[in-house]
Amino acid sequence: MYIYIVLAITSLIWFSPVIAEPVDWLYEVEVRVPDQTVNSRTIAEKKALNELLTRLSGLRDIPSVSAIDSALLRPDRYYRAFYYTTGTSKSGGEGLPETSLKVEFDPGIVLDLLKSADLPIWRADRPKVICWVVFDFLDGREIAASADSSEFTTALQKRALERGLPLVLPLMDLEDRLSVDPAAILGRFEKVLWTASERYQPDAILLGRVQTLPNERWVVDWQLLIGKDEPIIFAKSEDIAGISPVDIQDISAMSTTLPILAANGVDFVADELAKRFSVLGDLDNDITLSVYSLQGLEAYSSLLKYLGELEVVDAVDVQQISEDRIILGIETQADKLQLLQMFEQDNSLFPIKTSLRNGFRDSDLELMWRHD
Repeated sequence: MYIYIVLAITSLIWFSPVIAEPVDWLYEVEVRVPDQTVNSRTIAEKKALNELLTRLSGLRDIPSVSAIDSALLRPDRYYRAFYYTTGTSKSGGEGLPETSLKVEFDPGIVLDLLKSADLPIWRADRPKVICWVVFDFLDGREIAASADSSEFTTALQKRALERGLPLVLPLMDLEDRLSVDPAAILGRFEKVLWTASERYQPDAILLGRVQTLPNERWVVDWQLLIGKDEPIIFAKSEDIAGISPVDIQDISAMSTTLPILAANGVDFVADELAKRFSVLGDLDNDITLSVYSLQGLEAYSSLLKYLGELEVVDAVDVQQISEDRIILGIETQADKLQLLQMFEQDNSLFPIKTSLRNGFRDSDLELMWRHD
């Protein structure tokens, strides 16, 4: 039986998939095109790959390095398929037909590109953000809803898609209206906001206040709550964008200003989350794991599949197996603390108590498997 398990587990290492796609839209990028000519498609493919690299690295601007520059010259090497879609434009007040190119990229090949370019890697399993925004205008206050078609909310959702950020706006149905009013958002009543947000199952809350001042200047104040016990992070959209008050002093048209400020708010959140959760691609660590509480072959195979699908794990090597314990060596860009953070976020592996080790201490991390 012992030999059977070793052989079965070893075969799973060779043949189990290496890359997972827990966010089903992360590797699919859509770019508008003027027509379906080869030239327009080539330009759109380059834009799509650049947007994907922004999503996966967490960087607003992708640096010009040899590996990236070469890839952008031949983006067709990095996708599985492409197809055209047609829809209706929301801009200009009229429904005009528009064509888009949708590109489905290959996760494994693109991740290899990120690693070869020594760029950070922001995992696909990302914190979900609920965005409560108040339009605080002279004639009243209103909370933005998911069904809104204003240029501000449209720009907010568009930029979230470009940055690979799972961001949602509240429905603002009867349940939301009874739970949250503008005063709760402006006053940052955290208990009220977390309770009202539970139906959306967020990991973070983004609060926004959109104001028009007497000098016809638009300003947006942002507050980010990452977890119930974390300190509040504050930002102003003009500070995020590096815009001076003089530059926007005389702008009164919403169509030219608020979409930019909305996109800046998303950049504020994405930059902060990427800084916390991304892993540097230029690191190469060998870490040994001892994992306990594995019952049966199915548990062993689930563990190996999980580790093999982590974007920051390059290789998994089984070093020793006993009845309820396995010792693994992994090659990864993450350090031990980052691995523990990922395991906890995925609710899969947790540090064990000393009493459960049975005297063993031959690994960098000793963990308990709790994955279903």
